[in-house]
Amino acid sequence: MTGRGKPVAFLAVAEDDFVDGGPEPPRPGALRWFVGTTFRAFYRPTEFFRSLPADGGYGRPLVYALLMVWLVVLLGFADMLLRRGVSGVDRAYVLRVCLIPPVYAFAFVLAASAAIHVVGLIIRCSAGGYKSTFTACAYGSAGMVLIVLPIVGIYLSAVWCFIITVVGLRELHGSTTLRAALAVILAVVAAGFLLPALA
Repeated sequence: MTGRGKPVAFLAVAEDDFVDGGPEPPRPGALRWFVGTTFRAFYRPTEFFRSLPADGGYGRPLVYALLMVWLVVLLGFADMLLRRGVSGVDRAYVLRVCLIPPVYAFAFVLAASAAIHVVGLIIRCSAGGYKSTFTACAYGSAGMVLIVLPIVGIYLSAVWCFIITVVGLRELHGSTTLRAALAVILAVVAAGFLLPALA
C-alpha cells in the first residue's frame, strides 16, 4: 500500500495517510477520512487535536459525531437482526433507528459542549472559545467504537470518550489536564442534579 496521491487498497488505512491531513477528508473519500479521524483521535488524541486548523468550523466535528453515533446504532441494529431475524423487525422501528439517533446525537453534542463550556468559563478552561469545546466533545465520540465489545464495552466507551474529550479541551484551550477533567466532571455532576429537577 502506498501513501496519499497513489493507488491504495479499498478500506486500507495507513498511519502516514493521516499525519499531515488532520481532520480534512483525505482523498479518495469520506470513508478514509472517517476511519483516519477515528484512528488518530482514539490512539493519538494529543497529536490529533494539535493538528486541527485554528480556523476550522463546526461542520466536520458535527458530521463526525453524527456518523459515529449512526455507526454504533447500525451495528446494534445488525446484532438485533441476527438475534431476531428480519421478520421480528417492523418498518416503523427501522425508521426510528435511522432518524432518531442522529437528532439525539446533535442535541447531545450541543448541550454537552455548552454545559462543559459554561463550567470551563468558571474554572478558566475556555480560552479557545465555544467552538473549541464543541470540537473536543464531537471528536471525543471516537471512543464510542468500544461499545461493540461485549459486557464491558459501554463502560470502556464512556471512559475513553472522557479521556479523548479531556485531551481535546486541554489542547484546544491551552489548559491543563486537571482543569479540563474538572470541566467535564463538574458538567456531568451539574447535569445529574438539574435534569431530574427539570423532568
